[in-house]
Amino acid sequence: MPDPRPTDDQSRIPRTTIERLDEYLQRAIRRLADTPGVETQQLAGEGEDVLLELAAARARDATRTALWGPAGRPSLPSPPRSNKSEPPPIPEEVKT
Repeated sequence: MPDPRPTDDQSRIPRTTIERLDEYLQRAIRRLADTPGVETQQLAGEGEDVLLELAAARARDATRTALWGPAGRPSLPSPPRSNKSEPPPIPEEVKT
C-alpha cells in the first residue's frame, strides 16, 4: 500500500472543497444526462467515471486516516547497520 503522505504528484485539498466539487459534478452530470444529444450523453458518461474515481480516492483516504490516523502509516524500523554477526572468539586451546 502506498504511503498516504503527499508526494510530488499529489496535493492535499480541504474536504469542504472536495465536497463542493462532488456536488457540482453530480448536478452537472445529471443535467448532461437529461439533455438530448450524443455528445452530452458521452460527457455525462465521462463525468460519471471521473466522479466515481473521486469517490474511490476519498474512500481510500478516509480508510487510511481511520486506520493510521492523520499522520499516516508509521515507518518501518530501520534495519540494523550490519546483518553479519561477529564470529565467536576462538578459544586459546584451539589456536595452538
